[in-house]
Amino acid sequence: MKLHMNKYRNDLPIGSEFVLGLLTGAVLGVTAGVLLAPRSGKDTRKKIAGAFDDQVNNLDEYWDTTKSQVKQTVNDVKKSVGRATDKVEDGLSDFADKARGTADRFQDKADELADDAKSAVNRAKDNLQNR
Repeated sequence: MKLHMNKYRNDLPIGSEFVLGLLTGAVLGVTAGVLLAPRSGKDTRKKIAGAFDDQVNNLDEYWDTTKSQVKQTVNDVKKSVGRATDKVEDGLSDFADKARGTADRFQDKADELADDAKSAVNRAKDNLQNR
């Protein structure tokens, strides 16, 4: 029994409706088999037990497959989140580097303007003193 990979959690047929439908189908199948089979009670009980065992085995296989698919989906999501986190961290790191560079350029320009202003004030003082 091969199941396709579902994209969304709601696509997994493991809800209460599915299990109820599975059990109802199993009970109806066994009941129909009992009512329509012209066998002795012993043979009928063996057949019912065999049918029940088959249904339990099918359900176990389905459960194992579904559990495996859920684990794979969780691992895929973890990997995707990890990649997205790495991209965000890289982007933030690049942004921080650019911001530091811009702040350094502003600081250099502010220092240059402060030096120019100081020089202008000193020249103005000198001009006033020389008059």
